Amino acid sequence: MSFSTTTSTETTTTTSTTVSTTRIVSVSTVTATKSATFALSVSVDRQAYTTNYPILVSGSVSPTPNIPSNVTLIVISPAGVAATAISRVSNSNGSYSYSLVAGGSSAWVSGVYVVTAIWVVPGANETATTQFTYTVPA
Repeated sequence: MSFSTTTSTETTTTTSTTVSTTRIVSVSTVTATKSATFALSVSVDRQAYTTNYPILVSGSVSPTPNIPSNVTLIVISPAGVAATAISRVSNSNGSYSYSLVAGGSSAWVSGVYVVTAIWVVPGANETATTQFTYTVPA
């Protein structure tokens, strides 16, 4: 089962986060006009995870962009710990994916994690979010 959300509004504020391995260290805000031409989606391959399970984050930009671009993925834990990753958008079909492994450090706490995908190119700015639950094994 996967969950996905696609957003579409006229104007949005995108927050980019610089992080350490344990805490958010700075937040900056950039305002851009959303494109009525593109849509961004994001999903995870499961509803819930536990330690050592792979998490596949994937989605697409539609229609397929005709320029090289990346999607920035931000995963925020219930404790406010954030991790970021960048995934290349395919020029052939607009898809992207990124895999990470759940758990592995004390930063992983039980609760709901929010995944935000951000795609920015000249003239377009799209965001989408999804979430998953992580449970620390007893």
